[in-house]
Amino acid sequence: MTFCRHCGTRIEQFGVYCQQCGAKLDAANRASPQSSPEPGVARKPFPLAVIGLAAAAGLAVLLLALTGVLGGSKSASDEDQIISLIKRSESAFNDRDWIKAYSLLSPATQSTCTFEVFRTRAEYALGYVDERPLSARDINVAVNGNRAIASYDVYAGNEYVTRTNDDAYSKEGGHWYDEADSDDGC
Repeated sequence: MTFCRHCGTRIEQFGVYCQQCGAKLDAANRASPQSSPEPGVARKPFPLAVIGLAAAAGLAVLLLALTGVLGGSKSASDEDQIISLIKRSESAFNDRDWIKAYSLLSPATQSTCTFEVFRTRAEYALGYVDERPLSARDINVAVNGNRAIASYDVYAGNEYVTRTNDDAYSKEGGHWYDEADSDDGC
């Protein structure tokens, strides 16, 4: 069993990107729970002051959460997770990282939309923005169980392009995924 070194999410299958945070998963970014140092390299003990400081910081966060200052939730809300997914997708499109962008699609969408068709359509759509970075602004999310709809403004650089009012998302296995945007499932 391995974990993403960026966010700590358990990686159940071999993929190129972490399903939770989108970090590229290569040998350097995978960690096993039993990781040990290289042979012949002794582990240095943590200074006691660092351990005490970490414990104090953890206690402070716990107290703030219990008093409601941090919203009282232990994990990000579904809405926050979807906004994060939209931002990861935005980043993948701006980097022209089609593998990462494709990995954010739901398994159902991937089963009806091949990577090559997805990449071709994404590259065609980006031809309209002349290499300007895309951004999603004024994001609103409505969640109903394991389904959600998001609406947001799309900008290319500082220029308004369009408003997306019905971007669909589904939650499978505890993770949110982007759904197909067209009737043909791609």
